Amino acid sequence: MSRVSKMFSWLKLRSPWSYVVAGLAGLIIVVLSTMFILSTIDVPETGDPQPELDSSDEKGDSDGSTATTDAVLGTVPELVGLLIEDARPLLEDEGLKAVARSTFDPAPEGTILTQDPDSGAQMNVQQPVILLISSGPEPGSSPDAEATSSPSSSSTSTTLGAPSPDPSSRKYSDSTVVIDPGHQMKGNSDQEPIGPGSSTTKAKVSQGATGVSTRIPEYQLTLDLAERLKSVLEAVGVKVVMTRTTHEADISNSERAKVGNDSAADLAIRIHADGNNDSSVQGISTLYPDSNEWTGSISAPSKEAAQLVQDAVVRSTGRQNRGLSARTDITGFNWSEVPVVLSEIGFLSNSEEDNLINSEAEKVRIVEGLKTGVLAYLDTQIN
Repeated sequence: MSRVSKMFSWLKLRSPWSYVVAGLAGLIIVVLSTMFILSTIDVPETGDPQPELDSSDEKGDSDGSTATTDAVLGTVPELVGLLIEDARPLLEDEGLKAVARSTFDPAPEGTILTQDPDSGAQMNVQQPVILLISSGPEPGSSPDAEATSSPSSSSTSTTLGAPSPDPSSRKYSDSTVVIDPGHQMKGNSDQEPIGPGSSTTKAKVSQGATGVSTRIPEYQLTLDLAERLKSVLEAVGVKVVMTRTTHEADISNSERAKVGNDSAADLAIRIHADGNNDSSVQGISTLYPDSNEWTGSISAPSKEAAQLVQDAVVRSTGRQNRGLSARTDITGFNWSEVPVVLSEIGFLSNSEEDNLINSEAEKVRIVEGLKTGVLAYLDTQIN
């Protein structure tokens, strides 16, 4: 007699409760087996990651990644109330540097009004302390006028210890930079050629990514950074043209490129944030046009500008360097007749980096790096 026949024979000799017991035993075996199988599967935690590359987003991951070395830390001293010249040796003792933004205030010119981070904080020596300093009372105002500590269009940003930009300087008076804040509030899925005369098309423009933690949309972050960059470049005499100044704009990627062409820009810089299915990925990269049938004449100078921008932003922020990425599939590159780069300032799909790049202090660092890189490239173009 087979084992199955013996089992059924045994069940027939038992009470109906035998069937209940046998059923429960079987159910327990199934549940335990399922739990064992699931425990062997590695399921990554995700918040709300964006795709690694959406062709309509005009962006993607860089070619390589360079891990950062162990950070050297310094202790931030108490600086509020001191003059800049008195703060310098305190920072140097800790191996730290600072980026200062000025604003009108009744306090004596050069007085530090606020600092970020606060005194006592430990920070990477590659990252600057953010200072707000007084540039004296606003012209025409009463000495007792109430101070304002919020950034204004008259504010400037400079590295502590370096000479302040002279607004009367004409060094960059013949330089033009186009700034393209990536994406817009409402995407446009209508198609356009990826290059002049191309039969390959892509969506005109997308809405972009959204911060997995902050829920701040990419188009909002990029316009904020673009406006700040415009302010600091204009402060040193650069003529700046923006592709958009509102979230409600509807301008395709080829049209954005044409803004740079029509302006005969020395450089077009496109500001974006990145996304990846792997929420642990983070860091900074810069894209530039690889040489193809449309970009042959601008590829080399674009790569030069991309390297200068990448190096400057990584130095300013102290974050991971993901390097450069040469691309042939980006509409905004293929329609451009002027050198162009696309700065990916961090991953909105990484919760930590999303919160960081949307903070006031990190925005100042990013803009400082972008400005430094752009001016370094302009320097190579000035005879």
